[in-house]
Amino acid sequence: MKVLKKFNKNGMKLEDGVKKYDEILKKNRAFYVISTNADNKRTGNPKDKDEKILKVGVASKVDRLNTYVKHAGKTDKSRPCAGAKLHYLAVSGLNKNNRDYRVKRYETENMEAKIKQDLKGKVHRGSEWLKIKPAELEKVINKNKPKSTTTFAQKPNVTTRGATKKRQTRKN
Repeated sequence: MKVLKKFNKNGMKLEDGVKKYDEILKKNRAFYVISTNADNKRTGNPKDKDEKILKVGVASKVDRLNTYVKHAGKTDKSRPCAGAKLHYLAVSGLNKNNRDYRVKRYETENMEAKIKQDLKGKVHRGSEWLKIKPAELEKVINKNKPKSTTTFAQKPNVTTRGATKKRQTRKN
């Protein structure tokens, strides 16, 4: 899994992120964390001011993120509740430059499922919208990020029984 945008609690404008990573997102599956300004530009209880409403998700094409841009609108200073932010973006998929390198097909989906499982008590609405401190979500993402990728060019290390060892049999 390749991280394109490291986790940032403030994030960047979603429309800028989609434009910047457009070509990569067309070819790969993506795991993302976004938030809408409408959810987070509210005046509420002062003791939860550090918490944000963030959405974790998986997109197989750039169209999914464009849907959020259309839904939330473009970020505009005159309308503080319009727009969305991109907090984290990582991709997995086929690397066209090297045929030996492939990542697990459902790497992003497995990561999303593990994160949802770990944060069951933090659900705001649905199963993907979380009310959580950004630092806490960053820790969970780093914990559940795949450690390595599958490489078909290398054979796995398999321990086999040596040919010189005699087979153990049961004595009567």
